[in-house]
Amino acid sequence: MAYLVKDLGAAAGVVVSASHNPFPDNGIKLIDPQGQKWSDEDEMALERRLRSGAESAGRDLPEEEPEIEPELRERYLRHLAATVPGERPLADLRVVLDTGNGAASTYAGELFERLGAAVTLLHAAPDGRNVNERCGSTAPDEMAARVVAEGADLGAAFDGDADRCILADEQGEVRDGDAILYLWATCLHRSGRLDPPRIVATSMSNLGLERALKAEGIEIVRCAVGDRYVVEAMRKEGILLGGEQSGHIVQSHLASTGDGLLTAVQMAFLRHQDGRPLSAMLAPSGATRRCC
Repeated sequence: MAYLVKDLGAAAGVVVSASHNPFPDNGIKLIDPQGQKWSDEDEMALERRLRSGAESAGRDLPEEEPEIEPELRERYLRHLAATVPGERPLADLRVVLDTGNGAASTYAGELFERLGAAVTLLHAAPDGRNVNERCGSTAPDEMAARVVAEGADLGAAFDGDADRCILADEQGEVRDGDAILYLWATCLHRSGRLDPPRIVATSMSNLGLERALKAEGIEIVRCAVGDRYVVEAMRKEGILLGGEQSGHIVQSHLASTGDGLLTAVQMAFLRHQDGRPLSAMLAPSGATRRCC
């Protein structure tokens, strides 16, 4: 939704989602024309207007429903695929994907297969009630175990609205957003693309991440918990990359907000290009000097 609102020049986007929660917690996310979440102030202003009994904004809407553009799904898939170079950039890579019975269910498998990966797909049969039900990014253990069982190179688990991504390495060890931030930041820095050499992370991110990045010459700017605060800090400081331990990661050259599918594709590409197991890339003895 964030990509399409911006790409289509729409006035706003509305997402109905339980995010990382069970289905009774379904709520609404509002997206502005820049593809970012509405600010707290704007949301509160809308709530005040609704509570005041103001005239319905839908009063003058046309009786006929607007046509839905059938190619929007394909447009989004092409966008994600274009973020990595080559016709089949993930050829020979084996991945396990847990879509959490959520928004990624009809996208993740097709996307990775287009890029050349062999895919094992888990929890991709949403029925409106099983979203995040013992699966997805908040329960990645099954995904991690299947990585080992399938002999896969890595696994990725998404939450209900697919803005989070949690990884598992080939040994079945779960790797959270801090690990993703480390891999992505060091790759960008070593190729001269992390300018300034800083990232944004929340107060929840591990001190180990800060120390590991400092050894690479990368500084962390801390912010409050919440991906909208990550994005605000990135914009204020002119920083390219930021994220949360929970798996919300934003790379501002590629997306306006967290996109779990985008994150997973980028991490799979880094793993494929490096050639070493993901566990070795994240080993404490030091990271690779090869890069994306």
